[in-house]
This record gives sequence, C-alpha cells and structure tokens, in this order.
Amino acid sequence: RKTVDAHIAASQSEKLAAQIRMIERNVEQADLVAPINGWVISQDRKQQIGAPVDAGEIIFEIASIDSLRAELFVPETSIADVVDGQAGTMASAGHPDQKVGFVIERIHPIAEVVDHQNVFRVRARIIEQLEWMRPGMEGEARISAGKKTYLWMATHRLVNWLRMKLWI
Repeated sequence: RKTVDAHIAASQSEKLAAQIRMIERNVEQADLVAPINGWVISQDRKQQIGAPVDAGEIIFEIASIDSLRAELFVPETSIADVVDGQAGTMASAGHPDQKVGFVIERIHPIAEVVDHQNVFRVRARIIEQLEWMRPGMEGEARISAGKKTYLWMATHRLVNWLRMKLWI
C-alpha cells in the first residue's frame, strides 16, 4: 500500500512541477520588449489587469521619440498659401514660451471636418526636437507664407468672402 501512495505522491509532485514550469514559461513570455525607444501612447488598460489577451491583440502603442512629427490642421481658406518645404514655427500649450521650427513634408489632399470647420491635414518635420516634447501634445503653429502687404493681410479674407458670395 505504501508503494501506491508513493507513486501517487510522485505523480502529484510531477504534476506540480509541470505547472510551475508552465507558469515560469508564461512569465517569460509576458516580458514585452519594444524594438524602438519611445512613449506608450495607447489607452489606459488598468481596468483590464488579469484579463486574458488574445493572440494578435494590440496591447500597447508606442510612439518613437527620436523622430516626432507635427500634424497641423490648416483651414481650407488658407491651404492655397501652403506648399511642401515651407517653414514655420509652433508652440505647445504646455510650453508656450518656447518656439520650435518645422518644415512642411506633406499636405493631405482631402479635407476633413474638425470642430465644425473644413481643414486639411498637413504633416511637418520638427527641426529641433526638445526634451519635453511628447506625442499627442497640442498647440499653435504659424506657417511662413511669404511677404504680403499690410493691406492684403487686412483685407484678403473679406475679399475672398465677397468673391464667393457675389461670384466675382
């Protein structure tokens, strides 16, 4: 009878050892290492701690901090003055005292509605990336559109509005 008890105990010991190896393997697979340096920018998953994750499900999104880009929303009334390669400056809402230069890389050809206004998405390369810059920051940007007279700057929007209304 003691031999049978010994075999049962040995089987249970092997079973527990296998479970321990499986848990250790799962812990090893749980280590996530990103191929780039960056910041986690995806949603907060604290409510889902302990929940199972399906294979292929996106857990985190990481934005590279080495090559930040700016996304500008240019109103359709001003997009005609914007071309690739133009320079400008921007300031973030968090650091309004620090102006950062940029160069326009791409103008998306299709307008979209943002805050009840038609705008064009413009992608810009940041010239000097500062340490405090993070993905998702917002602010204001000014694009250098060349030299214009003060009269043109004061009246061009009114003139364009009149042209549209009067079909001139």
